[in-house]
Amino acid sequence: MPKWEPLKNKPNIYRYKNNGDKKYKYGVRRTYQLVGQKRKEFTKSGLKSASDAKIVLDKFNADLYADKIKPKNQADMTIGQYYEEMKELKFKSGKWRKTTVHVSNLYFKKYIKNVFSDTKISKMNRADYQAFINSLADRGLSKAYIEDINGLYQSIMNYAEYNDYIVKNKIQHIDLPDGKAPKSMTLEKEDYEKWFRTAKKVLNPYYYSVVRLLALGERRGELLGLRYESFEKLSNEDTGRYKILFDRARNPIAKNGSDLKTTSSYRYIIANQDMNEDIENVLFLSKKIRLSQKQTIKLDDYVVVSIGTGLPMAPVYINKLFFKVSEACNIRIHPHMLRHYFATVALQNNINNISVMKWLGHAKPEMTDKYFRSNESSILAVSDEIHGKF
Repeated sequence: MPKWEPLKNKPNIYRYKNNGDKKYKYGVRRTYQLVGQKRKEFTKSGLKSASDAKIVLDKFNADLYADKIKPKNQADMTIGQYYEEMKELKFKSGKWRKTTVHVSNLYFKKYIKNVFSDTKISKMNRADYQAFINSLADRGLSKAYIEDINGLYQSIMNYAEYNDYIVKNKIQHIDLPDGKAPKSMTLEKEDYEKWFRTAKKVLNPYYYSVVRLLALGERRGELLGLRYESFEKLSNEDTGRYKILFDRARNPIAKNGSDLKTTSSYRYIIANQDMNEDIENVLFLSKKIRLSQKQTIKLDDYVVVSIGTGLPMAPVYINKLFFKVSEACNIRIHPHMLRHYFATVALQNNINNISVMKWLGHAKPEMTDKYFRSNESSILAVSDEIHGKF
């Protein structure tokens, strides 16, 4: 193969001689990258002059910028192949976090891979997909699960349409079955109070106060992301209450800390004075535990730690603490139920749903309204309000 020599001041244009040739021939080499594709090279050889090469190069550049250059065999890509490319692009662009990638991989591997991974994206059939979605309900999945799986699949197809892999996403606006009823998030006041009385008996003081902090309605990962600098005691007026800043999370994927779920999740709350004792318990005992385990105590160190190691508490251990209390009093409560209970109590006491939305870190008031769970207290509140008005 003849050696191509680049021409000075003429990027991407080369000259070369074949064996036995007296005159040079000219060629073009131009690397480029389409969305969702690896880097490629456009090559054209056998041109008679540098001017001819420039014409070919200019034509290619014009087509490239006009989005007329399409990947070869794009219709032959499979759902699995396109998912991998889409995932990589979304992660590199910052649209997907590590946790999003992890959850998406779980959904794809468990529910989609064996059914559609080898299906060409251009051959996706609406009837087959509807049958697949219906089968998820038959397997006992809840509607929320089915919506999440469908959301991932629709993302794959929409991204394919956007990038011209297919003309149209043929499975959009699919009919979703109801699926299994979701687990009840309803929690009665009596059960709530009994559960915490039991927690105080069966948990040590430090772990009890850690669990109590979740009564403020934050997410489990937000609790675990609190550092010493996240707490500020306010001294204005006679409040002496604590301001708590939520700006980092810890979860099974981001054990060392990560960004919060959404922009609206970045917020602070001011806890009621009733929480002062538990907040101060957590701060004091956390430092004591860290010192006993020869750990640091810096402003940026995590507050919620394991008693045995002084290291940041594993996310699953919060669930174990809840399970221990639930077993002792036979009232099943998990961390997220306290978030729903907080929203329910706040809304039934006529606190503006926008205020509750901001406290919980929701992006939309509609999400906050969904967190309301009608329990006996809320029903009696309505009954008292309308008594004697008919």
